Amino acid sequence: MPATAKAVEKLLKAVDKAEEALQGSEVYGRSKQRNLQKSLQSALRKLEKATGFRASKMNPSEADTAQSLAEAFHGRPEEELIEIRRTVVEHEHLATAGVLLKIELTNGNDIIFDTDGDELTYLALNPEGSQMYIEGGDQSIDLDDFDVDATKDSIILGKVRRVYYSTDKQHLGKADRTAGPYKHKLGEESGDMPHLLYDRLNEALTFAGGSYYVPIDLDGNSSGIHD
Repeated sequence: MPATAKAVEKLLKAVDKAEEALQGSEVYGRSKQRNLQKSLQSALRKLEKATGFRASKMNPSEADTAQSLAEAFHGRPEEELIEIRRTVVEHEHLATAGVLLKIELTNGNDIIFDTDGDELTYLALNPEGSQMYIEGGDQSIDLDDFDVDATKDSIILGKVRRVYYSTDKQHLGKADRTAGPYKHKLGEESGDMPHLLYDRLNEALTFAGGSYYVPIDLDGNSSGIHD
């Protein structure tokens, strides 16, 4: 049964209270800090259960492991818990190039995206046409298929040879006006191919580097991805 607005408000206040207590816990010992961390996690779990939304906070087991590593690194007890908050800047709007079908890497690996599910994966571009993005859908990767260190959080999967996507281009020839697959070879002109990165924690793919670009002619049209 869904929680009432009043119940959710009460749970949010409990989370805020636990967070404030934890932020001011520098004056306490390690045992007290751990108890406050557990209180915060308990409040978050209750909120998640009531709303169905997952709260992203460090779990107690990870906190203990991180503290143990810090103590091993410094060779002394770690009494301080430092919470750092940062602002992540993202584009508010991206241009959609098409539905992403496949990414072909130079190391022989192909990443094929599901086109039959409820949520598709899109190849997108920043407003300047200088950066490709991979948005939506299932981007999880089986790292056993790659010769990489799967314990890293950010992983270079390899250089991108080609991208395959489906779209229509009404300003080009007759064949292009019907949605269909396109493929583009990257680094064809410059030899500078982008790398494909994998965020293991968030199961997200990212393009890094390369010399590709999307030009716009004087009529306001584009012939697509170049290089």
